Amino acid sequence: MKSLITKTLISVFILFIILSFFILNIENKNNKNAIYLSEEEIEKNQKNKTYLYIYDFIVILFIILFIFFIFYNGLYKGSVKSLFTWAFFVLCTPVPEAGLLISLPFKRYFNIRMDVCQTFVSLLALFMIFYFYYSNKDIIQSNFIGKLFIGLVNYNYYIIMLLSVISSILTSNLIDNIINYYIFDININNLYLKSSIIFIFVIIYFYLLNQLIDKINKNGKLKK
Repeated sequence: MKSLITKTLISVFILFIILSFFILNIENKNNKNAIYLSEEEIEKNQKNKTYLYIYDFIVILFIILFIFFIFYNGLYKGSVKSLFTWAFFVLCTPVPEAGLLISLPFKRYFNIRMDVCQTFVSLLALFMIFYFYYSNKDIIQSNFIGKLFIGLVNYNYYIIMLLSVISSILTSNLIDNIINYYIFDININNLYLKSSIIFIFVIIYFYLLNQLIDKINKNGKLKK
């Protein structure tokens, strides 16, 4: 049963990434092939490529990670490690680089604010990471990211997850503001305040992360 749920998660996630990738790229190709476009539409199409470039870059990185894990661990174990790593970066790092895989398409096609989407992505990642922790612990503990998360749980460093989620949501809001400014000329409010708060969260995050790694290393359970 657990194996079936895991395979379903893997299939749905990969299908979403593939569909989003092709839809964004096909739409961009159709815009290029359009003959009768006003200057305003041409400018808008150029700006909309921002989504495409950012998304394609992130997808390529994820695919490289996915292929790497599959090559060294096989399809099932490699897929588990890839999705676990994605969930870890969503939930346990202070920037929303992994969440952009989902938030950018939703921003593009449903005009859902990226910070709102990041909140739901964080909840999804929370479910996934603890599901893999309890059902595939033997697989995830064989790499650095898995050992780090297990150490986080064992030493009750959940504050790292909390800081990461809050910081990622704030950063997503800032990215959303930047995209709106670039594409729709909407002014960014409190830019320096938002940037300063994010910077403080990042500093605290790395301080706590370093503490956690030191504790794990003292017990000889984490090798970089």
